[in-house]
Amino acid sequence: MSDFKEFFSKNADSYAKSQSHKKGEDLGQLIQAINPVSSDIAIDLASGTGFTAMELAFHVSKVVAFDGTKEMLEKAESLASERRIKNIDYVIGDVSELPYPENTFDIITCRRAAHHFTDKKKFLSESFRVLKKGGRLGLVDMAVPESDQHNVFNHIEFIRDNSHIAAEKVETWKNLLEDTGFRLSNILTSSEEYTVENWLSPVKMESPEGKDLQKYLKETANELLLEGNINREEGTILKERFVIIAEKP
Repeated sequence: MSDFKEFFSKNADSYAKSQSHKKGEDLGQLIQAINPVSSDIAIDLASGTGFTAMELAFHVSKVVAFDGTKEMLEKAESLASERRIKNIDYVIGDVSELPYPENTFDIITCRRAAHHFTDKKKFLSESFRVLKKGGRLGLVDMAVPESDQHNVFNHIEFIRDNSHIAAEKVETWKNLLEDTGFRLSNILTSSEEYTVENWLSPVKMESPEGKDLQKYLKETANELLLEGNINREEGTILKERFVIIAEKP
C-alpha cells in the first residue's frame, strides 16, 4: 500500500480546484445537519484543501484544519486567505493520535476521507475523547453499496488510488459509532453519477492506474460490476455517500 501522503501531495493542486469537493451536495447537508453556532470551536479532520473548514469558519468562532499532508494544508491556507477567512488554524497530524486534551471541541467534521484511515475505531475513539459533552461529530464519506457482496467498489477505488484502505457500508459505520459511545442523531444519504473519466479524476485515463481500471472493467463479469453500481454499457459509476451526525452524550 502506498502512503496516502504521496497521493495527496502530488494531487494537491487538483483537489484545490475540485468543484465537487468545494460545492458538493454533501457539504451543504453536513453544515446544515451539524447546526454550528457562533460560540462553537470546531476541528475538521483530514481537512485536505480545507473546503469544509472554510464553510465551518463562517458559522463558528474557530476552526482547526487538521490533516496529515503538508501540501494539502498549504493549499487550504492559500484558499482561505483568498477568501479572507482568518479564524482557521492549520495543524499537521494523525487522526488516530489527536494532540488535544479531552473535551476540547464542540464540533468535529470529517468529510470524504475516512476510507483512507487504517484504524477507524481509533479515529472514532479519539474523536469521542476530544469532543465536549453534547458535542457533534459530522462524518461524510463514500458508502459501499448494500448490493456489493464481492467488494467490487473498494477494488476499483484501490486501482484508482492505492492508498485507499476501505469504504464501508452505512450499517457498519452506525455500529462502529454506537460501539464507541456516540448517539446517532441524523443520517442522510445521496448519490452522484460519474463518467469513468470524471470518477478517476485527478487520475488520468491514460495513466497506469487508468489503464488498469479500464482493463478491470472490460474483463469483469457484468453482474459483479452492477453490484458495485458500475454500468459498463453506459460507462458510468454511481457513487453513494452518507452524512452521519452523532453526538457525545
